[in-house]
Amino acid sequence: MLFPCILLPCWIVTVVGTSRLEKALNALDRGLSFMEERIEDINLDAVLGIRLVEEQLTAFQEFEPREMNKIGGRLVELRDKARTIANEAAQLVRKNDPDYSSSIGRVMDPSKRLLWQSSRPTDRSLIQAPVPCALSAFNETDSDHCLQQILGKGSELPCQMSERCLETMSSPRQQGYILTHQVLYWQMLQMHDCVRDVSDALKVSLCSNVLRDAEKIADARFPRTHRDLFMEQIGLCGMWGFRDFYRTTWFDTILSWQQPSGCYNDRAKWYCIDDLKPDVPERMKRREKILKGGCLSHKTAVALLAITASIRFEAEKEFQSSN
Repeated sequence: MLFPCILLPCWIVTVVGTSRLEKALNALDRGLSFMEERIEDINLDAVLGIRLVEEQLTAFQEFEPREMNKIGGRLVELRDKARTIANEAAQLVRKNDPDYSSSIGRVMDPSKRLLWQSSRPTDRSLIQAPVPCALSAFNETDSDHCLQQILGKGSELPCQMSERCLETMSSPRQQGYILTHQVLYWQMLQMHDCVRDVSDALKVSLCSNVLRDAEKIADARFPRTHRDLFMEQIGLCGMWGFRDFYRTTWFDTILSWQQPSGCYNDRAKWYCIDDLKPDVPERMKRREKILKGGCLSHKTAVALLAITASIRFEAEKEFQSSN
């Protein structure tokens, strides 16, 4: 056909013929381009998210070169783009928010070791009923303090983990952001060489219960208040290789939330609730920074990490189906 766009708009032709893997790569590219355009407004949490995206893309090629061969060129482009954004944004955050950066700014630095785990399932036999929300209030300050011990502050040495943090970050029956920050804590211990490895039993237990929470959010039809958390769950447990977090319906839903600019918006305040219903009332939420057009810094970053995990699992699936 000489003029394929006369009877049908070109964008429709493109969408219909695009694979999920290509959609994921394009969505990640759009999201990174948005962050690049708003680089002066990115906050510390978002820099961490972009850094994790960069390092996961690096790990994909290092540990699964055959599976990623088909998209190797795109991965290199996206990795380099993420690295540049993370490096430049980290400098700006240190300049614009020196107090917070002096406390936990090293979280934006490159990791000492790439995080990688072969794809595997979670274990439903390890799922526990979480403690009630009233007994499990998320405290971001405590979480930051525990991360600070891993990274060090000023002249302090890194990897000086307190018994209190180790105990808190191993505490069972947690939910919501407490649970995802437990996952992040142990991942940071690995990435910054504070431990040789984390017990596989702990990894499986944590992410099996994160999956419990993610399914609860999906069953409630993805309330706006819990979408940021949902994408954080997929991104973090995806880094440990848990393929149960990749579901095509979930992936398609996450892509449907992305704005044409590449960002994620819809400011809705999260709070822990035991009986989650669609679009619950608003109260409190994670630290967030609103960018131009109502776009959200943290939400966009965790979305890009979730999309990065989806790229891995979709590439693995395509490779297996063709071999």
